[in-house]
Amino acid sequence: MATSYVSSGQIISGTSVSSGNVLVVSSGGTATTTTLSGGVEIAVSTGLAVGTTVSSGGLLDVFSGGSGSQSVISSGGREFVHWKGWERNATVSSGGVISAFD
Repeated sequence: MATSYVSSGQIISGTSVSSGNVLVVSSGGTATTTTLSGGVEIAVSTGLAVGTTVSSGGLLDVFSGGSGSQSVISSGGREFVHWKGWERNATVSSGGVISAFD
């Protein structure tokens, strides 16, 4: 299991996160067009995840201060939006799930 971090003005694009791996986007970092193939992406504390595709077994987890935008949740994919997290313009396919928590 590997955890990668994007923060403080860093921008990454086109990353694939496979099962057992985690990408943390925080403190002004931006990740665009990430594909979660069973992996996890966490957006927190002004981290921005744009255009994430969540495939089966993947999880996009948006915590306080984090934002998701234009996420695509495919069948078997999940997005959790926690208190003070944001998601804008998501697309959810049949069998995909977005859940909001206090």
